[in-house]
Amino acid sequence: MFGSTGILIALIVVTIALVAVFLVRSSITAGATGKILAFVSLCALPALCIGTGMSFQNQRSKQTQFCISCHQLQGKSLYLLNPNYIPAHHFQDHLVPPDKACFTCHTDYAIYGPFRDKVKGLWNMGIQYLSTPPKTIHIAGGYNNVECLQCHAGTRDFEDHLKSMAPIALLETNKVSCISCHNLIHSVSEVDHMKMWAGGPALMSRASGSSSPAPAKAKPGTKAGASKASAGSSAGAATAAGGKGIFNSHGCSGCHGVNGGGGVGPALTHISSQYPPAKLTALLKAPTAKMKAAGMVPLTLNAADMKALVSYITSLGGASPASAAAPSASGASSPALANAKAGAKPGASTARLTKFEAKGKVIFQAHGCAGCHGTGGAGGTAAAPALAGTGKHLPPALLMEILKHPTALMQEGGMPPVSVNSDELKALVAYVSAISALKSNPN
Repeated sequence: MFGSTGILIALIVVTIALVAVFLVRSSITAGATGKILAFVSLCALPALCIGTGMSFQNQRSKQTQFCISCHQLQGKSLYLLNPNYIPAHHFQDHLVPPDKACFTCHTDYAIYGPFRDKVKGLWNMGIQYLSTPPKTIHIAGGYNNVECLQCHAGTRDFEDHLKSMAPIALLETNKVSCISCHNLIHSVSEVDHMKMWAGGPALMSRASGSSSPAPAKAKPGTKAGASKASAGSSAGAATAAGGKGIFNSHGCSGCHGVNGGGGVGPALTHISSQYPPAKLTALLKAPTAKMKAAGMVPLTLNAADMKALVSYITSLGGASPASAAAPSASGASSPALANAKAGAKPGASTARLTKFEAKGKVIFQAHGCAGCHGTGGAGGTAAAPALAGTGKHLPPALLMEILKHPTALMQEGGMPPVSVNSDELKALVAYVSAISALKSNPN
């Protein structure tokens, strides 16, 4: 880039010098040679300077630093320490060139796109300087799926998941948007209170002029064991309190919601009834492939912090594993223990779909629900959690109402209102309610 700058400066200097000569001694142009030199200095060289300058600025405008010099909050969101955010994941893992991260995914935007997009860019610039920009800024016309497909189409991972996505023809024609499922993009409202990644190139510091090499980390949470109590129950409460600080400082609430109540990731309020502390610890250290696909990263904590975090998650609600596996007072075994003795997985059942529920399954698949919630509702994208257990928490009437009128959070995650007739809606609700009663593979 320095070489291009030097060439451009040299051309400008030569052009100015020749123009000055002809202005001072116009008699030079009397001869044929003088006319040729005048044409070069007054026409050819200025055109060459303009062309070289435009080429140089076009290359410069593709640099990430150039984009985030104005879009500073979007630039900061590249450093969110949460792999569910698509730009952050692509930027931090170099799935796109870090020095051209913005351009790679926005090649048709404003100065890069056709004339119509350039006009919109000039209009937005006018609003920036002459008026008040809106609080929420949207890309005019929506995000073009071509920007995703130019890299992902034809890859092994993409081809392996085609069955759980909308038909490729709908994606290619933008009738179904990629971000209807992958909707965690630039979260400019969260960059100031989420944990940030401190590694990688210091693009932000160079763009903003800050002396720090990267966005600062969030304040660490309270260490486990900071306060001890004599009684065992008090000690456990103190440990759980320390775990809450770790839960918040590591950005867990960004997916699982405040106090583990659920967000783009599943709620953790009944995790203790599914996993004993030892197994939960193992999962946090080494998530399953399905958890990783949903954005879960391995946690690297010392033994005390991990114990505090597990204690906090276990305290969020639900029966303890010990009580779930213990026989009842009458001597009868609990359902979980009975399943365990029979060789079934905890929480599994031998229930099968009724004809009415099977009809709901067909509707589930036909309306593309599996594209987000996964095959059989087993979980797909980070914004669409698994549906197992839905029937336990939501009665049919409430579930039916939510499907017809999704909450604001669900709509932000890409959930549209379900438009089917009454009988089809009842069948769909019956199927979703039955998912938690099926075996691990409801298909």
